Amino acid sequence: MKKALFIILLFIGIGRLSSQNIEISPFYGYQFGSTIDYYGGYVKMDEGSNYGGTVGFNTGNNVIVQLSYVRNTSEILVRDVVFAPIEVRVTDANFDWFSIGGLRTAGREDLYGQFGLGVGLLVSTPTNINRTVVDRSISSNTRMFFDLKFGGTAMFTETLGLRVNALMQFPVDWAGAYFAV
Repeated sequence: MKKALFIILLFIGIGRLSSQNIEISPFYGYQFGSTIDYYGGYVKMDEGSNYGGTVGFNTGNNVIVQLSYVRNTSEILVRDVVFAPIEVRVTDANFDWFSIGGLRTAGREDLYGQFGLGVGLLVSTPTNINRTVVDRSISSNTRMFFDLKFGGTAMFTETLGLRVNALMQFPVDWAGAYFAV
């Protein structure tokens, strides 16, 4: 029921947009890897590809409301003096990022910069678990995230352009709550 109500409100809102421009942007990119060191070893997420798409609704006033999907693929590696004395693959990982946000644009009509914020859900799914290293299942999980994007667009024609932007995504993890006096 909530999903149906959301979709109806979304389409009513689209019908009321002042300029009625819809922008569809597929993309492909690269993600940098990262390592977390701990006493006796490290856990590493390898670099990988990311791809997805964005549907943007131009509201006028230099603001674009966006619905986005990003898919990251990577490997999780570990090196531990006790369990894995050499670096081994633990699992492949897929990260699906679904978000809604907005972009603020500034500049000329054919060349403009942009800055945006968004919020969404991250679904992390392990695949091809290495059973020689991990003897139990690794479950999927869902987290909330915020994103920050900035970049620029060059329009070659009225309907075709090139966008270059950077996207930083910040997952949020619940760590509990406390009160202090």
